[in-house]
Amino acid sequence: MEKELVIEKLITLKDNGQSGKGFYDKIVNKVVKLYNKVKGKKPKKQNHLKDGEKHAVFKDKDGALVAAKFAGPNTKTYENLKELIKENGGDLTKALQDKNFASLTDKEALIHDIRYDLYAGDTKKIREADEKFVKKIQEIRKKEGAFNTVPSIAGIKGKMIAEDLGIISKDKFSGQPRNIPKDERMLYEQVVEKLEQEGYGKLDRPIRPVREPDVPFGKKKCECGSIVRASGLTKHKKTDKHKQLIAKLNK
Repeated sequence: MEKELVIEKLITLKDNGQSGKGFYDKIVNKVVKLYNKVKGKKPKKQNHLKDGEKHAVFKDKDGALVAAKFAGPNTKTYENLKELIKENGGDLTKALQDKNFASLTDKEALIHDIRYDLYAGDTKKIREADEKFVKKIQEIRKKEGAFNTVPSIAGIKGKMIAEDLGIISKDKFSGQPRNIPKDERMLYEQVVEKLEQEGYGKLDRPIRPVREPDVPFGKKKCECGSIVRASGLTKHKKTDKHKQLIAKLNK
């Protein structure tokens, strides 16, 4: 039991920036292999992190550890996607089957990564991509549990909160607009279309709106424009006058 806990702790290691490129991926690849050997697990699908990738590690249905192909920082998105398609005989539809991903979270991470590439430099669309990601992973949690989903939810939510508070710049992750080669863009758009048809990367309503400059932190605007505390929004008393204002807005 103690060895198992140590191994599970190791998979959360992050490169502290002093160990050199490739430290995290090498450790995780070894830990995943060791864990599965100790536990007698044989995953049906196993990915090996490439140099510099800091991907998450998930558990499959049988309890084996599997390194993510897309979920996590420094993903070589286009390279990994082409590799996945090649492994499936060049068939994109087959490549995007659930069984080819470390988890459903890993599959959602693919469309999230693609949006980051397509919308680089557009902070508004990058925020929308983050909100779509969080919403879908919250749905996936019901199927895959906390181990496979909570770290991803916490990471993106933490990023959004830090951006809203001004702790980090929204430009830090949106990056600079890039000129994506035609073939790469066409493939990305095909993947987005197929995954959206399956319900990935969709958003009915924002998880949490970007905080407006004139709204104090910890508060949000209600439907008619008055400012109320977010935590007490469900208890907000809707007077007749309030209801009339909302009715006008909804016409």
